[in-house]
Amino acid sequence: MKLLNYLFLVICFSLVNLSLTNAQTLSQLKPVHCGQQMTYWLGQQGEVYSTFVTGATHYKFKAVGTITDVNYISEKISAAIPSSTTSGAQLNIGAFGGMKDTTWYTISVSWSSDNGLSWSNYGPSCQIKTCLSQQTQLQPGYCGIQALNWGANFVCYTRPYATQYRFRLKNLPGQTYFDQTALRNVNYVYWSNFLNVPAGKTFECYIQWNNGGDWKPWGTMCYITSPQLTLTQSTMPDRSVVGSAGRTVIFQSVIPTEKNQLSYTVGEPFTSTYVNTLSSRIITQGFQQPDKTTISLTQPGVPISGIAGRFTFNTYPNPFSAKITIVAPSEYQKLASVKVVSETGQLVMEKIMEYNPLEIDLTHCSMGKYFVVISDESGEIIDNISIVKSSLH
Repeated sequence: MKLLNYLFLVICFSLVNLSLTNAQTLSQLKPVHCGQQMTYWLGQQGEVYSTFVTGATHYKFKAVGTITDVNYISEKISAAIPSSTTSGAQLNIGAFGGMKDTTWYTISVSWSSDNGLSWSNYGPSCQIKTCLSQQTQLQPGYCGIQALNWGANFVCYTRPYATQYRFRLKNLPGQTYFDQTALRNVNYVYWSNFLNVPAGKTFECYIQWNNGGDWKPWGTMCYITSPQLTLTQSTMPDRSVVGSAGRTVIFQSVIPTEKNQLSYTVGEPFTSTYVNTLSSRIITQGFQQPDKTTISLTQPGVPISGIAGRFTFNTYPNPFSAKITIVAPSEYQKLASVKVVSETGQLVMEKIMEYNPLEIDLTHCSMGKYFVVISDESGEIIDNISIVKSSLH
């Protein structure tokens, strides 16, 4: 019995002594870091070291916000195990994540001798000040160029411990409003990550990054141009349709800020057609003739459907060499407006039809094809007549 009591006392004494040893053996930041401002988040300028504790297998660093960041608290375990009796554990400040720039934090250290199963009390704390983060921007190979297609990407410089990047495209001053950002967990973004980007437009591009809670300032701006609309043979207008008569509206742009429509007329030449299957289509170059429709009546005074066709005006001679005469139908009793338009769409002459018939002198016009466009008092076209000037008449 006495032996058992003795062993019990020895065990209790050892546990108390171990507890006292652990309580008295504390670790903390090495004095060289205390009260200092870090100059980087990573590497030698971003490292802090703990003091050495014999038997320690792991160290745990705790950062707590001070007056300017009171809600911040984070713990990080150092994977570095001391290799000698003089070195402690090392940790990069950026490993905490979410720290603000140029802000004071209180750092304290704890240690474990059983691979992190149990931990000592935190030792004395000291304060450090974080660095001013470097900004990020597009890498030179992506700055100032036009993308080849909508699947292309553009890449910014990586930043240590960055958890998120924000890419911003902003319209140039004086252009149609566009300002959109795309969030990415990697340091690149695709054009397709943005919605309804106008094709062939140049934007200001800005990028910022986040280290787990604090967005850093926007980096240096550079210009970047969106791709042209992709030419897709299967969705080009049918050539037989292009050769049909009259004006036909093909589409309305899906981009709210761009009220673009595409139309074509008989004999219209075009040099390039771009088709964007995701948004809109445009003919970038081409020439459009004035409207031309067949004039006919279902019953006297009853108009047919279409732009023209309300009344039939007679124009003679056709072809002509100098003057033409326009005769209004007897059932038309109002003043009509008469415009003579060249084949390229230029206004040659405009008159009010105060007399019936009306004679118009076109001696000054060169030979070629013209259109006589007749409108009522409200401006609606009621007849459209093709005439030709020739030196043989």
